[in-house]
Amino acid sequence: TAHREVARLIDAGILSERHVGRTRLIRANAESPLVEPLREILTVVTGPVVGFRAASQLRRQDSPTTVPMLWMPHVRRGSIEWPRNHSAEHIERNAESEWMLLPNEPMVLLRRFSPKEDVRRVTAAAYLGDLPGECIGCENHLNVIRGAHEPMSQAAARGLAAWLNSAEVDEHLRQRLGSTQVNAVELRALPMPGLVALNWLGLRLRERPSLDEIDALVPTLRDPASPAAQ
Repeated sequence: TAHREVARLIDAGILSERHVGRTRLIRANAESPLVEPLREILTVVTGPVVGFRAASQLRRQDSPTTVPMLWMPHVRRGSIEWPRNHSAEHIERNAESEWMLLPNEPMVLLRRFSPKEDVRRVTAAAYLGDLPGECIGCENHLNVIRGAHEPMSQAAARGLAAWLNSAEVDEHLRQRLGSTQVNAVELRALPMPGLVALNWLGLRLRERPSLDEIDALVPTLRDPASPAAQ
């Protein structure tokens, strides 16, 4: 239940509680080495490119004036598969489109929607900044998590994607969401591990880990004796 989940996170030091009269107030524990305020280290946005509005900028073939364009089908659990013979895998980079493009750097991409029969509510993948060009386009059926003040490392991106794909996050979201849609608001509310822990996780996992491998490592992030907390 939600009460047991909250109690477990309090015991782990990830959440803190205080009482005001008969009201119990729960919040992220800012003193925990495993939790950093998400807004201070990462930014969560919906992909800026709306397909029908940007139609005049989208291209099937690349050219010297285009950059890669990522759509929901490009995001697989644990990997980015581009190109995939999509009808518009490139977008013009010009004065009209510049505002909707993102720096080409490591980040995490998540599908905003998942089928009800899918094994996990979240489908996330680390994008390592390895496509050509100085920027990329991301469509608005994707959520994007990137560094707020500086690019996150490739290891942190891989660790964050793995954590988001974990059974722990899946259970957390299924208890709180009444639909298969995961928006930026829900992602900002997640009591996530800090960058040290995410880097540790990303370095420990192979390039395309299985869900079993992820689920075996993620619980260790809550252990104060784990190297991830050091």
